[in-house]
Amino acid sequence: MVFPAWETPRLPGRLADWLADWLAANGRYAAAVLRDYAEPTREHHAAMRRALLESREARATWQEAYDRARREPVRPRSLTSREAQEAQEALKGFGRAAMLMEGHAPRADSRSAPEAKRFAEALETDTAKAAAAVREHRNPEWGRVAEALHAWEEAAADKASPVVRREAELQKRALEDLATAVSRTPLERDVGSAREEQRMRATLAAAGSGSGPAHRGG
Repeated sequence: MVFPAWETPRLPGRLADWLADWLAANGRYAAAVLRDYAEPTREHHAAMRRALLESREARATWQEAYDRARREPVRPRSLTSREAQEAQEALKGFGRAAMLMEGHAPRADSRSAPEAKRFAEALETDTAKAAAAVREHRNPEWGRVAEALHAWEEAAADKASPVVRREAELQKRALEDLATAVSRTPLERDVGSAREEQRMRATLAAAGSGSGPAHRGG
């Protein structure tokens, strides 16, 4: 993806949009993996591969926008550099857990795992709602994810792979880390943006004062 010159000043302000797109795509991919795990079918497997490609595309768009925005001396109107970095690391961890789950997908003749399906629905719903919250600068919540994971852990008859359930726990933790990265009070948002602007101004001033070689008189 290549951003035109006129789009460049808008990049920091739109970081939340691209982060939200990546979050939602990651949620759909993780849910597709879990559905394939819960009920392995050809259709579920195909849906999982499509969701993976969409997730990779959303991550690539985010990465290019984030890398470009870090080089632009404009005030962030949504995410500060630190928040964006922490959110990025959280979503990378979430995606890694989904890929590890995919590696443990069962054969087509395996029995269904209803608790995994319930967790898939919770993930897709909560990540979609959280994506909307990130766009609107609201704090994301993971109530359905927490409830579904608790039910999965408590299901006495569930014989699902402990590896997959452990990855589900890592996904929940990654989503909590994401919420911590982007959740702020209005005062915290104002202070964070002000500090980021001061940092950028200081960087520009330093670059301007040292932009050329020193000239000696005489």
